[in-house]
Amino acid sequence: MHKKIFAYLLGFFIFFTLYNTLIPFEFDVPFSELGGQLQKINRIPFFDADGDLVSLTDIVGNIFLFIPFGFLCYMLLWYMKKRHRLVWCILGGAALSFTIEFLQLFIYSRDTAIHDLVNNTLGSAIGATVAAIYATQLSEFISKTFFDLLKNKPALLIVILLLLAQSVSAIMPFTVSISVSGFVKSVKETNLVPFTYRPLSVLLFDDYSKDAQFQMTDSVKAKLQQSDLPADVVENLRKFDQPEPQSRRKFLDAIKPVVGGKALKAHRETILQLAQIRSEETIFDFTQMIENIIFWAIAGYLISLSLLLYFPQLPRANLIRWLFPVIYFVLLEFAQIFITSRITDINDIIGGCAGVYAGYLLFRLLPPSIT
Repeated sequence: MHKKIFAYLLGFFIFFTLYNTLIPFEFDVPFSELGGQLQKINRIPFFDADGDLVSLTDIVGNIFLFIPFGFLCYMLLWYMKKRHRLVWCILGGAALSFTIEFLQLFIYSRDTAIHDLVNNTLGSAIGATVAAIYATQLSEFISKTFFDLLKNKPALLIVILLLLAQSVSAIMPFTVSISVSGFVKSVKETNLVPFTYRPLSVLLFDDYSKDAQFQMTDSVKAKLQQSDLPADVVENLRKFDQPEPQSRRKFLDAIKPVVGGKALKAHRETILQLAQIRSEETIFDFTQMIENIIFWAIAGYLISLSLLLYFPQLPRANLIRWLFPVIYFVLLEFAQIFITSRITDINDIIGGCAGVYAGYLLFRLLPPSIT
């Protein structure tokens, strides 16, 4: 039983890792160009193609990425009673990392690096070491707890696994920001405005990205009449002809003589929001929120079922049930501030909480038949 569980988990992790590291699966480099791609690889570990030292964030992220592989591989070999488990885990991690780096040679949008191979292998070694400690010191206790839940509280076990899986998914691919500049950047990208994306950098600091472009297109001119801009400003902007997109500074300099310096100062933010092409404030797509609501509705239903079956006398159960989603999703989004490839978004909190609460409501409307 144990051997099968760890075999399935290891297989799933390998698939998940290959999927995340080879996206978008556009193998657009022909085999004839392989030699050129190999020459682009920097053969000096921990330095990029430009000769700069690789960031500590990248190093730590790649180490963390392969720790689960080392752990799962060691546990599988442990139950298979294989010898030299640590060595096999390190070799296996190196082989998987080499496979990924080799396949990335055929994807233009991916970079192959020797230090990634080193860091991934180190992560496998760390994971295997942790597994060795677990197998000899903690395995019996945790296994007993797991199988006790599986036998007596399966609904609760499913909830726990859902929460763990979502937590890991939220911080993948473990590219942790451990620098002040990286943390500040993540905070600026945080969105606290529901049903849109308007980061704090724009909301509080008037800090548009350096490559943001602005243009007074026909569609923008059509939106001017629906805005709260004065009629004379709207009329002047509608007459303004701008054939090419411009940076923020050039755009403001171009429209200043059109609307006047005083009017521009008073209505600058509204004009910029309307005219921005590469906008940090994008049209909100409800599709992802609906998907989150459906996913978490299942969890909400199972939470209600677990409380009814396993904790019928739990003090203040209703308070815990209603506060738990808020605390969980707030902490999850807060953790993403430290992940360079993730954005903390209040819409994820809203979608998650709405889904769990929808599950609670569904449980009340369609309670299970318990005998």
